[in-house]
Amino acid sequence: MKTKIIIVISHLGSGGAQRQVLEYLKFADKASYDIKVVNLDLSYDMLSDKIGELGFEITGLHHKGFFSFKTLFRLISIFRKEKPDIVHTYLFTADMYGRLAAKVTGVKIVINSIRNMDKWAERHHVFVENILAKFTNKITINADKVRAFLHENRKIDDNKIVRIYNGVELSRFDKLKNPVDIKKALSIPDSALVVGMVSRLSEQKDYETFFKAAERVVDKVKDVYFVAVGEGPKRQELEKAVRSRKYGEKVIFTGLRRDVPDLINAMDICVLSSHYEGCPNVILEYMAVSKPVVASDVGGCSELVIDGESGFIVPPENSHALGEKIVALVNDNDLRKKMGLAGRKRVEEKFTSKKMAENTEKLYRELLDKKSASLRVNELNELKRHQDSKSQDCKNTKDKGLERQGIDNNTKMEYTP
Repeated sequence: MKTKIIIVISHLGSGGAQRQVLEYLKFADKASYDIKVVNLDLSYDMLSDKIGELGFEITGLHHKGFFSFKTLFRLISIFRKEKPDIVHTYLFTADMYGRLAAKVTGVKIVINSIRNMDKWAERHHVFVENILAKFTNKITINADKVRAFLHENRKIDDNKIVRIYNGVELSRFDKLKNPVDIKKALSIPDSALVVGMVSRLSEQKDYETFFKAAERVVDKVKDVYFVAVGEGPKRQELEKAVRSRKYGEKVIFTGLRRDVPDLINAMDICVLSSHYEGCPNVILEYMAVSKPVVASDVGGCSELVIDGESGFIVPPENSHALGEKIVALVNDNDLRKKMGLAGRKRVEEKFTSKKMAENTEKLYRELLDKKSASLRVNELNELKRHQDSKSQDCKNTKDKGLERQGIDNNTKMEYTP
């Protein structure tokens, strides 16, 4: 009989956690696991079609508001109907509702995934997380730096935490468009070098430092362009700031794109200048396309990029250090190639989607085996209690029989006809 698993995720829009759910499902062991996905917010379902194409059933909800009893009761209904052996949640909203519903319905194994060093979290978020962690079997993280963050800021028992690195499917990067064609479409001269960053245009990603570094680079190297791939709440503000600077004509905003691997392939140097991270998928994508990486020293970036070997790690919010490393790579074609190849090799050895899926299912098996062993121990203890009770009943019956026999004998001895 297959093990029933329900994956609950806050939404299926574009994001790192959503990508990792998709990557896991590509390599999931369908012979052993019956997996269903619950998307709490149908208004964000960019990846639903891809998950459906893999043959997995998706149930969509319409969660709204800070707390919704409707969402909770709907999940409880789903769990009671499906009777999952494992509930695995992703992102805070799903973590909260999924674990509450699992607790109410008696799901035996509950896992939640913390994908980032969530410095945005307020006191009530941390309070809820700490309570729910008490009836969570395991918390998966995607970088060792997240472990230290959880231990220090959430006081979560280290034994409850399991690190499973993110993975990429390398076949996504096998057949890419010619960089010349991509550069032409972006109005970048064929002879120019391209420095790019693929990330949401949000506060977390710190594009400001990226563009400050770009200004430093343009002062030293003329034939270089900068490409920002992504969409987000800060786009208008960032574009306005960049256009007012003299290097603005060298910066291109592409918006949200579906051909990210092709765009990365047209880049010569790839950057991630975030304020905080977990295990950023985009760095793995950079390395999968054999590109050198310059990343800020936050979260798991230094666990992915080996400083001086597959790229450079620089202090966060330091445009001077970031600019210097970009210039070093711009001026050294051999170093770019060497670091790019080293990054590709590292991904092949350590960060594939297949390896991530294997490690995820290894955790499932360990928890199922532990639960089965616990049930067997409980059954043996119950059997022993039953046998002890039966033995005691027999002893009590025997004692009563002997006691009765003694009374009868005494009666006979006292009676004299």
